[in-house]
Amino acid sequence: MNNPLSPVTGKNNTTLTDVFFSKDIIRLYKLQLGIDVSTFFAGKNAFIRSFYSRLEKLGNSLGGKVVCCSESEFEAFKKIGIDATYINNGIHISEHGDFDTINEKFTIVTSGRIVAQKNPSLFNEIASYFEGLEHFKFVWIGDGEYKHLLRAKNIQITGWQNEENATNLIKSCNVYLSTSQYEGLSFAALKALSYRKPVLLSKCVGNIDVVKQGMNGDLFESRDEAISKILKYYNNADMLSVMGDFSRELCEQEFDRNNNFRNYRHFYTPVEGELVYNKQIGIA
Repeated sequence: MNNPLSPVTGKNNTTLTDVFFSKDIIRLYKLQLGIDVSTFFAGKNAFIRSFYSRLEKLGNSLGGKVVCCSESEFEAFKKIGIDATYINNGIHISEHGDFDTINEKFTIVTSGRIVAQKNPSLFNEIASYFEGLEHFKFVWIGDGEYKHLLRAKNIQITGWQNEENATNLIKSCNVYLSTSQYEGLSFAALKALSYRKPVLLSKCVGNIDVVKQGMNGDLFESRDEAISKILKYYNNADMLSVMGDFSRELCEQEFDRNNNFRNYRHFYTPVEGELVYNKQIGIA
């Protein structure tokens, strides 16, 4: 089990999660406690979903308050009877949000650990369709135990990158793609929004909060649907800049780190020396 008071780091030593600690408050993500068992993470297996649901409820019964990082995660917890609230994840938004996309090939990027949750098999299936089309390139920023599933010849696996390199790869892409089975609220997807990138995301918890359908990107439910959207983007390149503008606007309105911090300060409000939960959060 991870030391709950130490940040969890990836192989590139970048922080994956954070801790907010004072004499009154300890804020930890489940990952820091060595558990990652959200019911909606369990796929379609009814037995496993039921088992994970019980674990979630057991964890909730131990005390504290569940603060979800997106509205859809909040709704998922409500469905299994857990009293929760939510504050959207937020990122630092650069004042300069205009980035030129100059690629020899139409580049589709994703970022994260190559694990089952990210569904690399689906990413590979989508990329495989374009193998014979030399104008398309797929990039996975990261590494992981399931990288052997990324077999298509047009997929580049970068391995772990420092923050600057990973950021530059996202900045230079044409479209950000997520094939995840579930998310909380992906920081990589939020980065893509801030860099004015259209986002093509699997329809799941966490991802659905990032897309205004047809405005800044699209949600998809199948390999063929994703392929169709990518072809549409490629054949209508002018629309990508407009969609990118909507991405940036959405990020500024809903996923600004400054708003995130203000909401947490508001949530943990000491009253007469005691910590109280402010129940008005949930409209981040």
